Amino acid sequence: MSESGVMIGCISYLPDDERVRAVRWKTTKKCIQNLLQVADWVCKPLHIVTTNWKGKERDEIEDMAEDSYGVIFTTILMEHRGAAVSRNALLKMFYAHDYDYLLICDDDAYIYPYYELERFFQRLNLNSEDFLCKKLFHICAHLANSAPFKAVSYTHLTLPTKA
Repeated sequence: MSESGVMIGCISYLPDDERVRAVRWKTTKKCIQNLLQVADWVCKPLHIVTTNWKGKERDEIEDMAEDSYGVIFTTILMEHRGAAVSRNALLKMFYAHDYDYLLICDDDAYIYPYYELERFFQRLNLNSEDFLCKKLFHICAHLANSAPFKAVSYTHLTLPTKA
């Protein structure tokens, strides 16, 4: 495993409707607090791809991240086109660096303690060869069917065809 290890990313969209936005913002903050803790376990900043955020929201998250390894923001300025655009922005960052693993969460997901993610990352860092091509671990629902999130995996996939 490289020195870079795990990249942790979050995608976040906040709607224009103020009532709905307030509810989503509360959930988003809880998710990001949780992910900042996870990012601290692996000593990495949290990557957040934001759509339709305002300056006050970004400032609040930067204040929350003050005592951690920080936050790297990527803002998608176009109108909301769905979560796939944001996930693809995270994948592009992942491919551009030397990370070995990628954990992606939406802004309404929460990594519960029973996943023992800190222990998982400790095992991953100590014995990364135990995880290579033997098992596919997933915590979030957004996961490739059979390949880890590396570009080379997708270029060599043979997809089933309809008969």
